[in-house]
Amino acid sequence: MKKTELDKRTLPIDVQEVGVVQYPYDIDKEFEFIKKMDYEPANELKEDGNDKNLDARVRTTVDKFILYRPEFKKLYEFFQDQLDNYVKHILGSEKILKIGSSWVAMMEHGQWTEPHTHISIVNGCFYVNVPDDKTPLILDTYNCLNEREDFTIPIKEKDLVLWDNELSHWVPENTNKETRYALAFSTISESEFEHHITLTNSYNKHYGKK
Repeated sequence: MKKTELDKRTLPIDVQEVGVVQYPYDIDKEFEFIKKMDYEPANELKEDGNDKNLDARVRTTVDKFILYRPEFKKLYEFFQDQLDNYVKHILGSEKILKIGSSWVAMMEHGQWTEPHTHISIVNGCFYVNVPDDKTPLILDTYNCLNEREDFTIPIKEKDLVLWDNELSHWVPENTNKETRYALAFSTISESEFEHHITLTNSYNKHYGKK
């Protein structure tokens, strides 16, 4: 059978849009608090021949709802406002999303993350500090043959990045001696959020501390 070239009318279709916005205020107090928080241990780096164990992870805060702490009130309000703008003006929806879980990822020298997704609708990541340009956020798309394509998102200190959770994401190895801190959060629908609040209030009413 004779091979033919693809029709020149073949066009790429990309419906994913990423939102990036700079936080306009100082974060020195929040940063100091972040560095003093309790963190879970990262998986140990093990040598298998000349290859590092691919299960290396960053360390994350024990508290997975840190944005509900009073120390992060200004950040929470800014993130929720920008999330509302992203949903309405980029996704073109009148639906309302709420911030669910939130945590800080502490990436020390030699650590990295692998491609992954969260239990979320829209993901958010705020870059508390960026030691250099070698640990960008990398988003992935997959075609029908499960072939992956990487898209690098350059980041700066105090950038907030919002993106569709259908895109897996990862970060290259931190080769800088300085530890890199990023505050991440997941989102849920307004109805699910209100349901969780109702359950929490009910639990606290019956079993909370008197």
